[in-house]
Amino acid sequence: MGVSSMEVRRVSELRAGDHIKWKRLEGYDHHAIVEWVDHYYGEVHVIEYQKKGQYDRRVRVIRSVIRDVATMYKYIYDKCYNAGTVLQRARSRLNETAYNLLTSNCEHFATWCKTGYERCSQMPSAIRRGSMYAVEGLAAGGRCVAKCAVAAAESGTTIARELIRTSLPNAVANGGKAFVQNALTVAGKAFGPLTALCEVPLFAYNCYNAHKKYKAAVRRVEDDSMKPRLKQQRNRNIREGGFEGLGAVGGAVIGAAVGSVIPALGTLVGGLIGGFGGRILGKLFGRWLHR
Repeated sequence: MGVSSMEVRRVSELRAGDHIKWKRLEGYDHHAIVEWVDHYYGEVHVIEYQKKGQYDRRVRVIRSVIRDVATMYKYIYDKCYNAGTVLQRARSRLNETAYNLLTSNCEHFATWCKTGYERCSQMPSAIRRGSMYAVEGLAAGGRCVAKCAVAAAESGTTIARELIRTSLPNAVANGGKAFVQNALTVAGKAFGPLTALCEVPLFAYNCYNAHKKYKAAVRRVEDDSMKPRLKQQRNRNIREGGFEGLGAVGGAVIGAAVGSVIPALGTLVGGLIGGFGGRILGKLFGRWLHR
């Protein structure tokens, strides 16, 4: 089953039974099914997993009204149910409260309504990034332990004692300029190249995936005037991935530098937290840039 998405610019481009999503500035995507479109008032009535109000603690399948199509995308399927069946399936789950971020979220709901299969395209991406940070953490952590093992062998102490000895008191004793230089050196050697090494293939995969979806979407649209929009959307997705990768590398270096106040473990923790935070900020900037 092939699927791609196209940016929505006008309410008139939507139809009942469409699967739509919004690219949230916070970095995640939200999905829904179009129930009907009010062309007179420019409103889109949808069925989605959402809270009924700010005082509702439970996420449930509800009806909502959308008055702005900004950052909205419409999915294009090779094969799916007709609009009547899609709406019947969506309405059958109204007031359901079985929301689960990993197994039954808004995208799972929308894809089930359209195809009968629950899928979430955001989960594989999260798994890839989680695996990448695990590799970075193991590599950097192993480097810290190896250095302490060498120091322990030379001084006749234990690895645990060397981890403690090279922590905060020793870093503070270095003080001022020497500490800053050491912090940047440690950060650059430990996390800059390592994060970049992981980000390059991930960015290459994102570029390949964006181009693959673009080619598939071009084959599905009948109106040639939409093809430039699809190309523009592909380029935006690639730039967003680029900013995300740059943010991850920069955040990892800065986090490791700050964390090197505690060289043994602080560099590792700071680098991982900085890389994760930098990735989020990079993605937010990429989405903000195209608003």
